[in-house]
Amino acid sequence: LKTLLDFYSGDEDADPRRIIFLCRELLTRTPKNEGDLRAEYAITMTEAMKKYPRLGNFQKRRDIYAAIIRTAKDGEHIGKAAYELGEIELFYAKAYPAAVTWYNKALAAAGDPELRRLAMIRIADANLYSGKTDEARALYDKVPPVRKDERAANILRTAYGQLIESYMRDARYREALDALNTWEWEYPDVKLDGYSFLLRIRISHKLNNVGEIAKYAWYIIEVLDEESYKPEAYYILISTLWKTEKKESALRYYEKMKGAFPNSFYTRKLKLVLEPPS
Repeated sequence: LKTLLDFYSGDEDADPRRIIFLCRELLTRTPKNEGDLRAEYAITMTEAMKKYPRLGNFQKRRDIYAAIIRTAKDGEHIGKAAYELGEIELFYAKAYPAAVTWYNKALAAAGDPELRRLAMIRIADANLYSGKTDEARALYDKVPPVRKDERAANILRTAYGQLIESYMRDARYREALDALNTWEWEYPDVKLDGYSFLLRIRISHKLNNVGEIAKYAWYIIEVLDEESYKPEAYYILISTLWKTEKKESALRYYEKMKGAFPNSFYTRKLKLVLEPPS
């Protein structure tokens, strides 16, 4: 079973249900006192659950991560579980102080420099999402830079945005997403003006990634000061909710959008769908 799990978990296109099944089987066969081995299987399972939430929504994943922290001894497993609990508090519960607490626990437990850098970025993100832009800016400045050459770094900071837009024009959405992830990883402070979030929901819309649209459209609509991105964020969010049969939520956001942007092109476009002429 372990060989099969290694095979499927190494394949990006593998059916996540297979991985979840194999992890569950391995967990039933692994003694409770093998906390770190169980943590390894549990973390692999939760990564698959993110792709197939019907078999593991965020509440189930929260319980799994909490169990890892209780039973694992290895700092990397504890750090990863703490980081993921921070993600749940940040994006699902929107409990920003709780998220920061978990990210700090990840920093304290983990030695992996990539996870530690991610946790530092997320602490800044938590401040950004709660509307504390100045605090977020100061925290982003403390994140260790990926590139030491300042001139090259400044050129690439601009070039990534252009590359993502080019990929989008050519309908190369996966490559656009990869470039966006790299852009935000290397220059996390690009999030401050909200444009990278708008790009993320555009790409997620093309890739039918409903969860990502909900996470980032919410920030643009509810928190970001920049008004020019809001109509398009509303449009993508409402269209997605309508198509996924969440019509009450779609109409609630639509009423809000009409009040805020009655003359927007995106409001008029939605009106044709949600209020068709009789």
